[in-house]
Amino acid sequence: MADYFYGKISVGGTLKRADLPDFLDCVKHDYSDEEVNNEKELLAHTSGTLELSSTNARHGQYANIEEFCRAHDLPYHRSSEHYGEYTSERVTWSPGMLEPAVTPANDDGDATLECSLLRSWLVELKTFLKKVKTVEDAPLKINSKNKTHAAWARQILATNKIDIVTLMTVKIDEYDPISGPLPDFCIID
Repeated sequence: MADYFYGKISVGGTLKRADLPDFLDCVKHDYSDEEVNNEKELLAHTSGTLELSSTNARHGQYANIEEFCRAHDLPYHRSSEHYGEYTSERVTWSPGMLEPAVTPANDDGDATLECSLLRSWLVELKTFLKKVKTVEDAPLKINSKNKTHAAWARQILATNKIDIVTLMTVKIDEYDPISGPLPDFCIID
């Protein structure tokens, strides 16, 4: 039997009117707090983005809505609270991502980070900085097969300095890719 607990999803982007009936079916399946049968009722949940939240979300998720969004290039953020053996998480997806990014979170939806992971990133950064002692050394690392190291090298070249806080931001953004607000949700013909 499934557990039902709090989850919130925000959807942005442009939905084609021809796809509206299928999207409404997903909403009806995943969102049981109130009837959402037509465009007017759906748009009542928008204030820029489409916002749905429920204490009765299956596993704190909106599986059908999330799958529909990925299939139709609608970016979304979803957060689910801790319940029983389930931990809080924040999920982000936007067009171009192969899979949604799942980040451990607290019940407020803020990403959390284990100290051991942060320590491993610092070790990686220290190792990288031993090889790149000056800004002039950075171009040698741009073509690195390690995406993080290449991004670090580009950051050093762009700012003309080695700043550990800026360089760690690259790693944090890779870990937790929410990069700002979603575009407004709208329906077009």
